Amino acid sequence: MAAASLGGRDSHSSRHPAPNSEVKIREVPDAVSGTRVHYRGILIVQFANARQAAGLSKMDALRDAALTRLRPVLMTSAAMVLGQLPLVLVSGPGAAARNSIGIILVAGMIVGTTFTLFVVPVFYSLLASEHRLAGNQIASLPPLTPAT
Repeated sequence: MAAASLGGRDSHSSRHPAPNSEVKIREVPDAVSGTRVHYRGILIVQFANARQAAGLSKMDALRDAALTRLRPVLMTSAAMVLGQLPLVLVSGPGAAARNSIGIILVAGMIVGTTFTLFVVPVFYSLLASEHRLAGNQIASLPPLTPAT
């Protein structure tokens, strides 16, 4: 009788999972949820903290962290923006909906990148404390590599 209530399909078909089976939910893309922007800001702060712990001043550590992360941040942002350009430039049926989605995604990436590159370092310089390690802790840190 269960098969008849599902329109001739059995209850374990691929379109209708079993009642107690685990259903996987699709994840929201990083650019839509803001996770990627948040992660990039954390990386700048983490790099700056590590540089301070290795003995650099707060401003030198921040400058080094920002220069180290600049290229990866710009490259991922540019790739995302260029990937969304077809949505912004589309024409034809349904173009208005696609254009609005594309514009929101591109604008969100631009704003997020601006916050990552400018606002996070400013707030770090204002709010972060000096991080210094004892001599025996500094010896266990990996050597600093220069920013390229």
